[in-house]
Amino acid sequence: MTSETFPFKELSFSKLFCDYTQQTGQLKDFFQYDPLSDDALLSRAKKVDHTLNPALKQALLAYNDTSKMHPKALENLNALVSNPKTRTIVTGQQVTFAGGTMFTIYKILTAIVRSAQLEKISDYKVVPIFWVADEDQDFDEISRIGFPSGNDWVEFTLDSPEISGQRAGQTVVQKNIAELIDSIEVTLPPTDHRDEIIQMLRTSYIPESMHTDSFARLITQLFSQFGLLIFGSAKSESRNLVKDQIIELIDKSTSIHKALEKTSTNIEKIYHRQASVSESNWFIVLENGVRIKLNYENDTWSTGEGHTYSTNQLKKLVESDPNAVSPNVFMRPILQDSMLPNLALVGGPGEIAYYAQMKAVYEVCGLEMPVIIPRFSGTVFESSTRKYFDELSFKLPEYNKRIEDLEKVFIEKTQDIDINEKFESWSEGLSKLADEYVPMVEQIDPTLVGTLKKVESDQINMLNQLKGKLFKALKSKQDVQLKRIARIQMALFPNRNLQERELAFIYLLNKYGVQFLDELYQIINDSSLQDHHLIDL
Repeated sequence: MTSETFPFKELSFSKLFCDYTQQTGQLKDFFQYDPLSDDALLSRAKKVDHTLNPALKQALLAYNDTSKMHPKALENLNALVSNPKTRTIVTGQQVTFAGGTMFTIYKILTAIVRSAQLEKISDYKVVPIFWVADEDQDFDEISRIGFPSGNDWVEFTLDSPEISGQRAGQTVVQKNIAELIDSIEVTLPPTDHRDEIIQMLRTSYIPESMHTDSFARLITQLFSQFGLLIFGSAKSESRNLVKDQIIELIDKSTSIHKALEKTSTNIEKIYHRQASVSESNWFIVLENGVRIKLNYENDTWSTGEGHTYSTNQLKKLVESDPNAVSPNVFMRPILQDSMLPNLALVGGPGEIAYYAQMKAVYEVCGLEMPVIIPRFSGTVFESSTRKYFDELSFKLPEYNKRIEDLEKVFIEKTQDIDINEKFESWSEGLSKLADEYVPMVEQIDPTLVGTLKKVESDQINMLNQLKGKLFKALKSKQDVQLKRIARIQMALFPNRNLQERELAFIYLLNKYGVQFLDELYQIINDSSLQDHHLIDL
């Protein structure tokens, strides 16, 4: 359950994202719809034209193995290719090893939740789609996962592909993948769920298969029960769906560039430009799969490495081989919305910033921008973390500071009690009290004054012993608390980044089982998308 929320502005989110989720500032002109409105989704649903295309089924089957799909997902696939009143809500992510971090789960479940919510209030069939970003070529971004092990943060990294520069999703899973999964198995805490999670990894990541397919198999095993379908644009079956659109987009390159640059310049005056803009939004894909940026100038497309095409030559190349070119971050949404009857996209801060640059591009292409829904955002508190978090005085955002700064603040707070001052006052009080009794002792027996002074000395020595023990106890307590601070920071802000951006979600599935996804579904269904949530387990 979520017990507390924090405004995005108190965490490491951009001003653009903060304003967008609150629908404040000057962002409305850069988007088509209110992202949190059911009416916006209903309005968009009426405008989307879903002309049934038999080729769509083959494209979907290229990404979805029907033998592994839940009946609910099969029902959604059939509806998408046979029912013109079917619509989609899309989210996506790069094909990160072992499924990636927590925000991948949050994206997927947000799309699933919003699809179900809209379906309940309309007469449309709404299908959640996970778009595998299989055009990206940054292998480093998909190769690493991490999670805590004892007091340490451990990471597991795929070996680099034999050929650099290929689209990451099209690279093959290497033969030593079993050894890497073995390492993950022995590092994950032993639980009732570990065997199941490791088996999912082993059956998903098969040597010599593509990372796109491996990722899709894992996501299918976890989310097919919710009706989720997998899709992408790099496979030839998808490319054939949008061959004509690619050619049209190449023809409109100059108009698209002008629209992008104008919007980007305007948004940069207020917020930031998420991505640079150039005359070309395309890459060439060589026979060995390497993806190279195309530059465009004076009707000439070139890579600077000996590959040169006129516009007509490039269009003919696409006509004969649609997979010969690859879209950049601005063209990918256009192709996506050309293939699917898409109502909305669920995205994180980066994607929303990309879309802020794109409204005019949709207009140039004769399309309308979909509803751009912010994904759910949260930090999971396990019970051990919550216990120590509550004992300390720091709030969630403070744990994003340097550990040295947190330690300094804590020590300063715990030194509010000046032990030396207290014991000096106590010692002075004993001496003063002893002095008050000297006249009485002298009057009765002057020889006992020395005994009185020895009692005073003994008491002060006992006080000093107590003071020493208190200092030792305080230091020990500080050491324990300082270690707890470091451990809490690793749990909440690993690598001084939000947990959702660093923690591999298989870590929590290993602890709490696949049913944890059902709990998250309900949490997201009941939660606002306008704040960051603390999730207590």
